[in-house]
Amino acid sequence: MSVRFLRQPARMALAAAALAALLAACGGDPDQPPPPSGSAPVIITQPQDLALAEGAAGTMSVLATSDAGAVAYQWFDVTRNADIVGANAADLDLGPISLAADSTRYNVRLTNAMGTTTSTNGALTVSERAWNTPADALASGTREFTTIVDSNGHTHLLAITGDNLAAGVEARIQLRSNDSTQANGFTSPGNAVLQASEALSVSTTSIAAAANGAGHVLTVWHRNGIVGGALYTPSLNAGTAGSWTLLPTRINSFVANSALDPAVAAVGNAGFEIVWRERVANSGAHDVVARTYTINGNTLGSPVFVEAESTETEPPRIVADAAGNVLAAWRHVGVGTVVNRRLAGQSWGTTLTTVDTSAQPLEVLRTNRNGKAVLLTSNRLGTVLASRLDLAATDVVLAAPEPVANAYGSGPDAVVDNTDRIHVFGVSCCGPNGSTRLYRWIYQNNGLWTSPEPVSDFNTNNFLNTGLGVFSPKVTEADAENNFVVTWQDRVSAGNAPMSRVSARRFHDRLSGWRNTVLVGDSNNQIVSVTLGLPGNATLVCGAASGQALQAASLR
Repeated sequence: MSVRFLRQPARMALAAAALAALLAACGGDPDQPPPPSGSAPVIITQPQDLALAEGAAGTMSVLATSDAGAVAYQWFDVTRNADIVGANAADLDLGPISLAADSTRYNVRLTNAMGTTTSTNGALTVSERAWNTPADALASGTREFTTIVDSNGHTHLLAITGDNLAAGVEARIQLRSNDSTQANGFTSPGNAVLQASEALSVSTTSIAAAANGAGHVLTVWHRNGIVGGALYTPSLNAGTAGSWTLLPTRINSFVANSALDPAVAAVGNAGFEIVWRERVANSGAHDVVARTYTINGNTLGSPVFVEAESTETEPPRIVADAAGNVLAAWRHVGVGTVVNRRLAGQSWGTTLTTVDTSAQPLEVLRTNRNGKAVLLTSNRLGTVLASRLDLAATDVVLAAPEPVANAYGSGPDAVVDNTDRIHVFGVSCCGPNGSTRLYRWIYQNNGLWTSPEPVSDFNTNNFLNTGLGVFSPKVTEADAENNFVVTWQDRVSAGNAPMSRVSARRFHDRLSGWRNTVLVGDSNNQIVSVTLGLPGNATLVCGAASGQALQAASLR
């Protein structure tokens, strides 16, 4: 018998065939690699509960091991029963956090080649913002002031300071902070004195400001019949203050010094549109004039007359939308309230549109980024008329004046939120014993106005006889969540130096209602301005008990 020896390749083929037969007998696929070994991810540290102040940021984390390859993460909102889009790491970054997220529970699924492990829940607790005690914001005498918040969240205080004989223009800045111990502090940015104090030949003054999406602020003012302006340029570090630069020349370019009441709106991030009223002769009616300011080059365009009436005008208002459409409104004595507009990329119109033919003064012109606007006129004796506008529509007037508020003693205010709802605030009188109370009316998207909703408690001081009670509501713009803050004053003493208190109340849209009313200032508060920043922080500036000084309180 002979013995045959298999060559090496043959022996290897035979071994492979035997292995394949064995795998087949066990149900395996000889063409696939052997199955992995190990287990699903093992969690070492579960997500922990997290407590954050509203508007702050924080992180919820999980720590795990895997002996079966890489781990894929998916965080899950247990409260809302939904995966969190983009949350695919061991850390879940939360913030700036909304109050609506309070009590939300989160967990995370960890998956490797051997399976999925789900963590336990971590709960989020959110503490609500609170108003802090007012502190000095500007100690010198203040004739007029305005506040504006820029896209970095910094609040700017622009003031005409001085007395009845002289006045200057000053700037202050409140850097954005979630630290309530620092929230009231206003400091001097670069070139804070915008115009030195000088003797007044015309006692009236005014100041206005607007901010764009790139951190710039333009402020305009009038003194002695001349309109001036300055541009704030942000620092490269968003957490520090930038500086101010005066415009290259006065805004009104005519010889006569009779320019009054400037207003300004940001048009995109490239420039601003300024309007004011001016008498170009030694006597006669004031015209309404507009001028474009371009940031690049620090240049002013040529003045443009935007009114076509010969009767006297009153102070103009101006707004712009995100598309660059601009609308100005003012009241012509004997004609009514009229508007003119400059559509994006075009010139001002050559004709005016009459919005309200009543003799009531123009009180409010507000818009949102969508261009939906509201114009309010009021006689302050019980009648407020609201006209709905659209800056980009073929016919700018969407609805003729509609009576919505019963405002006595002071003007109304309004805000147009991000869903185009219009919120009008007015003071109603003649309740129990002549009491006063602040109410809200809402224009809904179904085309109807709601019934009045009380915002403040009754002040029962018989306003008609004593003059004491609720007055002067002010409301901020709506933030990204459609929240806003409304403030009002309560005159609680009579005499030559009436005592007024300032109250504030916050509306939180996601929580479907009002938060509690807070008494912010309790002194001789005669002038009030309030702003709401993009992160939801608010700043209120009001007159202090010491006369013309200003105090600030912040919601942080």
